[in-house]
Amino acid sequence: MQTDPYPHHEYLLSLAVPRWNSGIGLGVTALCGTFFGVLLTNAGPVMKPTLTAVLFWCVIALTAFALQAFGRWRLHPPLALAATKDGLITFFHPERMNYGPPGRLIPWHSIQSVSYKSYVTSRRTRAHALVIHCDMDGNDMYLDVWSEKIGRKTLDQVLDLHRQFSERPC
Repeated sequence: MQTDPYPHHEYLLSLAVPRWNSGIGLGVTALCGTFFGVLLTNAGPVMKPTLTAVLFWCVIALTAFALQAFGRWRLHPPLALAATKDGLITFFHPERMNYGPPGRLIPWHSIQSVSYKSYVTSRRTRAHALVIHCDMDGNDMYLDVWSEKIGRKTLDQVLDLHRQFSERPC
């Protein structure tokens, strides 16, 4: 398993996934688990070892696993973005649609500019992102920041670090 090459004490900036994000998942999973648990316990002797019983127990087991995962993320949320003297590290993995190590380093010298953008997605929801314009591939990289307040604060911190460690103004 690959690990993040930077020890956490070397991060000059770190942005974790908001705890409320995991809290919503924890609540929904607890409700689903309670619903299936009540159905299973009220079935009594009717619930013989049939395919239905096996299905219910599988759902209960998956719910227990999800509760453990969301609880862990609530206590220790995964990092979404970090900064070191070498550059920004994004921990988003688009192929898994998840955050986690190892991170992808974007060197300060390859960042042309950084901005904040609020936009409406194709599903008609409001999204907030830190937009990084890079030399590497010419594409803009959108990093989720969950709210305008978090986005503006992170933008100010990233711009300060970019000015400090890059040769070019942002």
